[in-house]
Amino acid sequence: MSQLSNEAKEIADAVAAVAASARTHSGRRAFVDCGFNTCRVLEAFVEGLAEDFVFYGFEVQAELAALAETMRAKYPARIFDLCCAAVGIADGTVASYEATSWGVNFKGGTTTVPGKRSMGIDYENPRTVRSIDFSAWLSRTFAPEDFVAVKMDVEGAEYDVLEKAIADETIDIVDILIVEFHWHRFRNRSINRARHQALLDALQTRTRLIRWH
Repeated sequence: MSQLSNEAKEIADAVAAVAASARTHSGRRAFVDCGFNTCRVLEAFVEGLAEDFVFYGFEVQAELAALAETMRAKYPARIFDLCCAAVGIADGTVASYEATSWGVNFKGGTTTVPGKRSMGIDYENPRTVRSIDFSAWLSRTFAPEDFVAVKMDVEGAEYDVLEKAIADETIDIVDILIVEFHWHRFRNRSINRARHQALLDALQTRTRLIRWH
């Protein structure tokens, strides 16, 4: 099976898992896409989830801002709240280091974390981008009775972001967390196997965790 076919199955399985879990919730239901990029994955969830779902998204690359209007035009009956910002641990700004070569995703691999092993990251010319405190955003956006599914592909920032959500106890708002971990792509010593395993262990006791790739 090709890499693209594997990814398509992975996405389809995640959509099915969220849809099945959400059926038992009668209150507000939401899907949050951290790193929506070209909206390819987000669109699969829009197509596969019930009509009452609200869709939120964050993307670090300003060039993709227009895709929010594209999604609203394509799915006028759906509710979208998509913005260009990095998910982080504080409201403000952060340096973003862009990918110079990429595959399916536009500038896939772009990161806000120093030390990525890839030779295709431009660390010499960082861009200043908006950052949001994701834990605080969860707290002010959702109530404990809401159903919340989060997909997170943020190229290394997941460690700081999720550790803060655990410390703040806002991770308990998240019913399903779909995440791609990137510890193995960094030579930054603060992102290593031990930290990765500790985060996995903590998450698995607090939410339903689906690991991608």
